Amino acid sequence: MKKSSLLYLAYTSFVYALLHGSLFAQTIVPPGLGALSSSQPERGKAVLTGVLNSTGGQNPTVKIRWGDEDRGTLVTPAYAWDNEVTISTNQAAGTFSTTIDIPNMDKIYYFRVVANNAGGAVVSRQLGVVLPNAPVGVANLQGRWSFDGENSNDNSGAGRHGTAKKLYSPAGVSGMKLWLDASNLTTAGPTWTDNSGNLNHALKNGSPIVVEKQPGISLMRYTGETGQYHSWTQMTDIRTVFWVVQKTGYNTNMLLLGDNSNYYFHPNGAGAMWHPSLGPVANVRGGTTKINGTTVNGTSTGIPTSLSIISLKTTGNVTASNFADDRQIVQSGVN
Repeated sequence: MKKSSLLYLAYTSFVYALLHGSLFAQTIVPPGLGALSSSQPERGKAVLTGVLNSTGGQNPTVKIRWGDEDRGTLVTPAYAWDNEVTISTNQAAGTFSTTIDIPNMDKIYYFRVVANNAGGAVVSRQLGVVLPNAPVGVANLQGRWSFDGENSNDNSGAGRHGTAKKLYSPAGVSGMKLWLDASNLTTAGPTWTDNSGNLNHALKNGSPIVVEKQPGISLMRYTGETGQYHSWTQMTDIRTVFWVVQKTGYNTNMLLLGDNSNYYFHPNGAGAMWHPSLGPVANVRGGTTKINGTTVNGTSTGIPTSLSIISLKTTGNVTASNFADDRQIVQSGVN
């Protein structure tokens, strides 16, 4: 009996060990991928880098697929990638990379990572991009500046960074009296800032509003209602004016500048920006009026209905104190 008991105990222990092992067996799941990035250590070469966030319980096989077209996130795409590089068949968690030769410096290249283990295969959701940074045919490139941002940093890797300066500033123009720019406004506040540097800020009258013409570009809109305009300290020596405007309303006597007591910019109905015979308008209609760079006759041309640049050079001093109210008689319906 003692021997049998020992055998029974041994058997029981063996079964327990099997059960214990099955309860705590590790489950393998697909790997987890992280961010992609690229760099160019020298001309004609790029380093493609990825991150394995988790192995999923089993070190996976990791590959980088790349080419001049993105083939998507399918493990087996309809059209194969141009290139595929096996990074490792036993990749541990962490960063990995490969260096490639860039076939064509004028093209943009894309890459994704594929990782698979016994738990399954995954393709990176993020798309890596390689934009060759030296498109000129010079092996010893000394510097490259794109000037497409607000800096003049050298993108060649040589570190020859410059200082970006705006080529045009209203405050730097001699004789500039007033510069009102709505492009960056999000709302029509009580004061519209004068960018000329002369502090001739315009005061809101009535309820003009700011509207978005296109993403990131705003306009100030006037409906033509009585008392809806912006005013500033009267100027009596105006000689050159630029507007970026379009007519949006149906008021036939929309005007481009106004004043409380003068009417140098008086229109003549919807088809004429300037009146053909009124005495005070003489210096305006006798000057040079252009729309988008083309000279027009302001006494027979109306305010454009599409966004346009209107310029005026008068033959003598004229007066204005607002945009745009004619002695509380007529207001503009323009942007």
